[in-house]
Amino acid sequence: MNESQQDECHPEAPAWFRWALAQPVEAREIAVAGTVIRYRRWGGAGKPGLLLVHGNGAHSRWWDFIAPWFASTATVAALDLAGMGDSGQRADYTPESYGADIRAVAGDMDAAGPIDLVAHSFGGLVGVVAVRDRPDLFARVMAIDTPYDMRRRGSAPPSFDRNPAKTYYPDFAAARARFRLLPAQDCRHAFILDHVARHSIKRTADGFCWKFEANPWNFPGFDRGFWNMLRATVPILPRPMAFLRGADSALCTSETEDDWRRLRPEAPIVVLPEARHHVWLDQPLELVAALRALRAGWRAPSA
Repeated sequence: MNESQQDECHPEAPAWFRWALAQPVEAREIAVAGTVIRYRRWGGAGKPGLLLVHGNGAHSRWWDFIAPWFASTATVAALDLAGMGDSGQRADYTPESYGADIRAVAGDMDAAGPIDLVAHSFGGLVGVVAVRDRPDLFARVMAIDTPYDMRRRGSAPPSFDRNPAKTYYPDFAAARARFRLLPAQDCRHAFILDHVARHSIKRTADGFCWKFEANPWNFPGFDRGFWNMLRATVPILPRPMAFLRGADSALCTSETEDDWRRLRPEAPIVVLPEARHHVWLDQPLELVAALRALRAGWRAPSA
């Protein structure tokens, strides 16, 4: 189904943002183990692939103003992981089930050849599982503000206080007023925050609520063993990796860079100034430029 992303913009939205939302996009879906996984595709079929994966509790619409910048030369897709956005729910959530979501979209988006995976935060964690189990589907991995070694935090998951119990609001405005970023941060661009917030809310028979149904950290697949697996897998992942972080991120700090260098000494590291954990909310065009530069100039090391 073809559609336009053009919808009501914040009055402060600049021309580049309005241009991005006006670009054509297809809404697509695929069944993965009986669960409907929905994703959005820009740029048509048959070009080099670029798959964008969101973080915990987020959704594909976080990429609406990033994906179109690559659509002239790439087949670009952004998915809703199961239990988030507009995708279906599961009774259980595991690293392998999220990896299956990513692989299914990678195989369904009709790109030419292996796909570049760009993943933020939690998406970068489960993205490793997707690549580990089907490396032939992927060319490279670009992880944005993703901590792969949490030993400095006692091997605990990030302290996102998401309560899986649903809270319902009487109207859209009340829900919108309660929207918060996790980890907490200010957003320098109100028009971006407004876009993300408006697409994070859905209407139900009980009222308005958020578009995430479960917190993965509450499921046994994401216990201490998950972090042990990541520490063992990232160094031997059979695809080149690069790491990007916000210079002012509360989650990925200079210590995290040390972790990245230890896990993948050959991997490029890009630090975006004046950006926090949700990098492209603070520095959207700078992130586009960084990803373009990586894709154009970054080559796998010789064997």
